[in-house]
Amino acid sequence: MKVAIIEAIWWIGRPLAPSELRLIFDKKYGVPFVSYHVKTLVEAGVLAEVERLPVRGTTKTTYFLAGRVDGLE
Repeated sequence: MKVAIIEAIWWIGRPLAPSELRLIFDKKYGVPFVSYHVKTLVEAGVLAEVERLPVRGTTKTTYFLAGRVDGLE
């Protein structure tokens, strides 16, 4: 799953939220499952948090490849 997340973000080339990644994986996995793996990639320094937005009573957080975050600005 971690490799699939990295490949999806790299291939699409923009920050993605776990809920968006879930759609890329054809809803095969739940958002909590994808979020868990995204968080472990953040802890490992592979992904970095890019943005937090309030969405319908929750927060949507997007992530991008850690080494490429500076290039987004």
